[in-house]
Formats: sequence, structure tokens, C-alpha cells
Amino acid sequence: MDTGESEAYKAFESISLCIISILVLVVSFLITASAQVAKEEVTLRCAWVFSAKIPVADIARAEDDMNFPNAGFGYRILGKNHRGFIVGGPQATLHLHDGRQYTVSVDSVDEFCEAVNKQVR
Repeated sequence: MDTGESEAYKAFESISLCIISILVLVVSFLITASAQVAKEEVTLRCAWVFSAKIPVADIARAEDDMNFPNAGFGYRILGKNHRGFIVGGPQATLHLHDGRQYTVSVDSVDEFCEAVNKQVR
């Protein structure tokens, strides 16, 4: 390989690494989870694409799920009737009357569970 080809290869390699770094940064901003508690429903969102609106009347309880394993990021199928909106960090689980469960990453598990359980009562 001559010097010209070597320089071109190094430039290509540098540009490729920059593009990959930018893509990783963009994807990391897209993978976020949020949970909003309203008077009549709880809305769970993940990665600006996946969402679930759960009527408060369908929720039996919300509880801390600190021991739940972080098996990946994003919208996850965690088992029969169990879905997750997971991005790491503290997690809470909503238990519905029909047996379904939703686990979501939240900033404050205590505040989220308190708000949901207050609406359920």
C-alpha cells in the first residue's frame, strides 16, 4: 500500500468512527422511558415510539421492583402478560386486575408508586 492509499484509509477510518459515535449518541437520546400519572390513566412511553395507556380502573397496585433484572433496553416482552419500558435505573411495576404487568424505569420509584396508588384508591 502506498502513502496515498494509507492516508485515504486513515481518513476513511476517522470519518467512520465519527459517524458511529454520532449514531450511538443519537440512539442513546432516543432510548428514554417516561411514565405520566393522570386522573384517569397512566401513560408509559419508551423511545418515542412505544406507548401504553392504562386506565387507572384497571390497575390493582404499583410497587417497587428494584430486584427486577435489566435485561436490555427499550420495549421488552418479559414473559406472558408482562411488558417492560426499560432504560436502566430504578423500576416500578404496575399490576393490573387481569394479571398483566408493566415494568417501567422511573426517576423516583416512591413518587411514582405513591401517585399511582393514590389514584387507584
